[in-house]
Amino acid sequence: MPRKINEVGNRYGKLVVLGEAHTHLDKNRWLRCQCDCGNKKNIRADALRRGATKSCGCLRKEEASNRAKGKKQPPRHVRSCKQRGQNRRRTNATAKRNS
Repeated sequence: MPRKINEVGNRYGKLVVLGEAHTHLDKNRWLRCQCDCGNKKNIRADALRRGATKSCGCLRKEEASNRAKGKKQPPRHVRSCKQRGQNRRRTNATAKRNS
């Protein structure tokens, strides 16, 4: 059985590990974490280490709020169309200079 790594004080995204949480029925290791927003939550240790969990859920709310305020980037297909147009213009301008 692998040794437990002391995670207390480590930061993962917006979460800081406070200590080991109570054991659940599944055999995964759970850690008690505090988010920058002040919420405390039990999170699986493997999810923290691989980056699957970055906050208590407030990060998702912030991102949704930013999208609602118009800070969202256009869809990928629109960005790629714009990029293609810019590439064509650059290629045409370079060809004219070299002629």
